[in-house]
Amino acid sequence: MSLGRTFPIVEQVTLNIRIELNNVFNRIRVPNPTATNAQATQRVDANGKPITGFGYINTGPGSVGRTGQIVARIQF
Repeated sequence: MSLGRTFPIVEQVTLNIRIELNNVFNRIRVPNPTATNAQATQRVDANGKPITGFGYINTGPGSVGRTGQIVARIQF
C-alpha cells in the first residue's frame, strides 16, 4: 500500500512525500508442515521447539511483520 501527496513550493519546484507499507494488516503466513517422511523423528532445541522432523513448520522467513518506509522527493 502506498499513500502520497505532492506539495507545490515555488513555480517549478514540488515536494512529494510518500509512505510505502508492506504487510499493512500484519497477517502472518505460516507455511505447510513437512510431510515427506512419516518415520522421521522430531528433534527439539533446548527450549522444546521442534527444529527438524515430520510435521516441523519453519516459521523463520515466512512470517515477516509489518514494514514501511517514508520517501521525500524534491523535483525541480
